[in-house]
Amino acid sequence: MKVTQGYDMKQGSPEDGAITLGTIEEGRRRNMRQLLLRASRIVNRHVVEGLHARGYTDLRSTHTTLLSNIDLAGSTVTAAADRAGITKQAMGRLATELEGAGYIRVQSDPKDARARVLRLTKTGKQLMLDSLEVMAELERRYARSVGRDRLAAVVTWTEDCYDGAVTKPGQIPSKVVLPGHDNPQTGPFFVEGAEQD
Repeated sequence: MKVTQGYDMKQGSPEDGAITLGTIEEGRRRNMRQLLLRASRIVNRHVVEGLHARGYTDLRSTHTTLLSNIDLAGSTVTAAADRAGITKQAMGRLATELEGAGYIRVQSDPKDARARVLRLTKTGKQLMLDSLEVMAELERRYARSVGRDRLAAVVTWTEDCYDGAVTKPGQIPSKVVLPGHDNPQTGPFFVEGAEQD
């Protein structure tokens, strides 16, 4: 039986050149893409668990798809969907849920009546601050688990990969100032031109 990559999958042993299903499955489990996806899901689950512990019990893992892909000053549904790699319809459903929970407002875009803009509410902004604290706690926990230098190397590598992958001006994310590094006059979530609650 042939597979699309051209491997001849047959029963046999490695000595006679056969690639066994077990070998292929092991390769699939250990390929970088799968490992990164699994790691991302684990981190996401830990973030949501940390936010639940802080009282955001209505937040689901899927909601982070929207929250992690909107600019603090607001983003259109289309822009957030493009960043997240999901359809506008799926992003719209997430927006409806998060608006119902009080984390975002969905407003008409004054520049384009067809577009809807997603903006964080006061509660949504607090959620973002709390999520940064949860992530900082997780990073400390992960550093204790795997070592600070190993974690730093992974973070640096993923930043380098991301920076190299961004080629269109519309894909450049807003810069977020992390807690402890904020401007004392504007706070950690000041975005020039953003509306104030």
